[in-house]
Amino acid sequence: MPTKATLCIFVKVPLPGLVKTRLTPFLTTAEAAGLAAAFFADTFALASTCEWARVVVACDGDPSPLELATGTEVWPQGPGDLGERMERVLSLALERSKAAIAIGTDSPGLPRRFLDSAHLQLTGHDAIIGPSDEATQIGERLRELARFTFHEVIVVDGGSIDETRAIVRRFPDVVLVEAPRGRARQMNEGARRATGDVLIFLHADVSLPADADSHIRRALGHPGTVAGAFRTWTVADEGGRRPRWSPLLHLADLRSRYSRLPYGDQALFLRREVFQDAGGFPEIPLMEDLAFSRTLRTLGVVRTIPSQVIVSGRRFIEHPLYYALLINLFPLLFRLGVPASALAVWYGHVRGRVHRSSASTSASGAP
Repeated sequence: MPTKATLCIFVKVPLPGLVKTRLTPFLTTAEAAGLAAAFFADTFALASTCEWARVVVACDGDPSPLELATGTEVWPQGPGDLGERMERVLSLALERSKAAIAIGTDSPGLPRRFLDSAHLQLTGHDAIIGPSDEATQIGERLRELARFTFHEVIVVDGGSIDETRAIVRRFPDVVLVEAPRGRARQMNEGARRATGDVLIFLHADVSLPADADSHIRRALGHPGTVAGAFRTWTVADEGGRRPRWSPLLHLADLRSRYSRLPYGDQALFLRREVFQDAGGFPEIPLMEDLAFSRTLRTLGVVRTIPSQVIVSGRRFIEHPLYYALLINLFPLLFRLGVPASALAVWYGHVRGRVHRSSASTSASGAP
C-alpha cells in the first residue's frame, strides 16, 4: 500500500448560478462562480505543497471548468447528501492508502501546518532502538514505550551476547530484528523494516518525555522542518553509583541546547520520505549521527524542541575522562575534517586502555 496519505478536495464545479448563490445580492452569478474557482485554486495550490499527500479532486460534475493540470486525479462524488458522498470518496481513498483527509474549498489562506498536523495525527510513528548488550536498560525502555500510541516499536539487535534478545522477546508487540553490529547499520535496518510514516531513533538508555508524541507532531508540522530532536538531561541511574561530582553530568547537556546538529542520544525523529531522501545513516565507524544531521540540514530545518529526554549517565560515571573525550573532542575533530576512520582507530586505542585499566583495578581489589 502506498505510504502517502490521500488528500481529498471536495469541490462543486464553479458554474454561474450553481455556486456561491448566497452572494448573488452582491455579486453577479459569473463573479460568484469566479470567486468559487479562485477558492478552489488556492486550496489546490496549498494541497500540492504537501509532499506527504496524494492529492485527489472529488468533483460533483464535469471537472473541465476547474482547468486542472494534466495528470490530476479526479474522482466523482456520486449521488446522495454530503455525508454519503464523503463516505464514498473516503472509503475509496482508504482502499488505496493508509490515511485519508477531506477538505473543502471555503477556507482560503488555510495554514499548511493544519494539514501537516492532521496528517501526523492519522499516520503511525515507529520507534526504532538499536542496542547491543543493553540487558540492563532494554526492558525498562520497552515498558516505557508501551505507554505511547506508537504504530510499532522495532528493536534492532547488533549481536548481543547478554540477555538483550531474550528480554525483548518477552514483549509480544515489539518487533525484534537482527543486523550486523554497528549503530548506522542497525538503525538503517530498523528504518527499512518500519511501516510507519514517522521514524524515531532511540538509544536504549534514553527515556522519552510523556508528551513526546505531541512534541513530534508540532515540530514536524512547521513548514520547512524536515527533522527534529529533543534536548538531553543526563542523570545517574536510580540505584547506581552517584559520585559527588554527578551534578557535572549536566555539562554534557549544554551541547543539545546550542548545537544545531543533533546527536544520536537526542531521539532524532523525521518522516520516512525525508530519511530516504537523506540516504539513511552513513555506514561509517563513528559520528554517523553527526554526519546524518549534516545531510538533513541541507534538506531543510532540523528543529531542537524545548523538551528533554532523560539520558543515563552510567557510562560517563564509569569512565568520565573517556566519555568527555568522546562527547566533546571527537565531534569537534570530525567537524574539522578528521575522517571517521581515523577517529575510530583513536577511539579503539582509548577504549582499550580504559577497559584494561578497569580490569586491572578489579583484579587488584580481588581477594
